Amino acid sequence: MKTYRLLLPASLVAMATLGHLSASAQHNRVYHKEQFQVVDTTAFYLYYQNKNVVPVGGKGMYRANLYFFSTAADSPIIPLTIENLKKAYPASTAFHYALDAYFNSDRQLMSYDEYAKMYKLKYLFLQTLVAVNNPTSDRTTSYNNF
Repeated sequence: MKTYRLLLPASLVAMATLGHLSASAQHNRVYHKEQFQVVDTTAFYLYYQNKNVVPVGGKGMYRANLYFFSTAADSPIIPLTIENLKKAYPASTAFHYALDAYFNSDRQLMSYDEYAKMYKLKYLFLQTLVAVNNPTSDRTTSYNNF
């Protein structure tokens, strides 16, 4: 009976966490014999793992959600950090500046916008792609004036 009491709250938390995902995005990927939960597939892939973590001081252990990304469905899965995102997209200077401007730490990268129904990181990435691929005539004009 105690086992069921422990499993029910854990499953409710997992369902609430994944509630905003589409049915197609609620799947796993195995990479280097580790299982990763797919969180989002827009533009690039976001994943998470709930793992035991040993703090820097080495005393005790706790469970934490760790976040990862990959540039494609079959590309390597790497930790989600500002620096790793910049390395993954070296030619996207606009994206680099957006990362620096909007995120103070790696922990903020998984911020979710309830109104837009998407991760802020994904929104910024898509906006920088649009800005690079569709420059406006106003920007071109203002650059030519210098």
